[in-house]
Amino acid sequence: MSPGAAIPRTTLLVAPAALVAALALSLQGQRLRAATHDSESARARIESLADDARAVLRLRDTAATASEDERPTADVIALVNRVLTAAGVPTSRFQGCSPEGDAAVPGSSDLRRQSVRIALKDMAVADVGAFLAAWRDEGTVWTPTAVEINHAGDERSQAYDAQVVLAAAYHGDPGGRR
Repeated sequence: MSPGAAIPRTTLLVAPAALVAALALSLQGQRLRAATHDSESARARIESLADDARAVLRLRDTAATASEDERPTADVIALVNRVLTAAGVPTSRFQGCSPEGDAAVPGSSDLRRQSVRIALKDMAVADVGAFLAAWRDEGTVWTPTAVEINHAGDERSQAYDAQVVLAAAYHGDPGGRR
């Protein structure tokens, strides 16, 4: 083509069409990247929710929340000894059990909460942890609500005395009548 010659009409039509097509492809690429990111984010949220749902189901299977009895009748002393044995801690470390209280659960018309305090003597920190893990595995209506740990001897001692408050929710009134 010589200088000053006319540009063929097809070139004039094809160049803008190619430019428009390139812009369209670029926009579609950006949309694809955004959609992929949104999809990955949604998939991560779904996996997180699924994990949470599995954890809830696992907890529902392992622990009762309220005794269907009018009052928990399980022998707490026998339960503590069984859990200590399961945890590999000598039952001689169990020093006693005393009632803490029995009160209505706030916001409930028929639920009450009974609590007891158990005393464990000369425990290593690992023993306390093993006891609490074995207690969780037992799946009882008695739930630890407080744990107090104090040195059993001087500060160099590895022995601790532990007080564990256990509570159980049940249906009924303090007299055991419905």
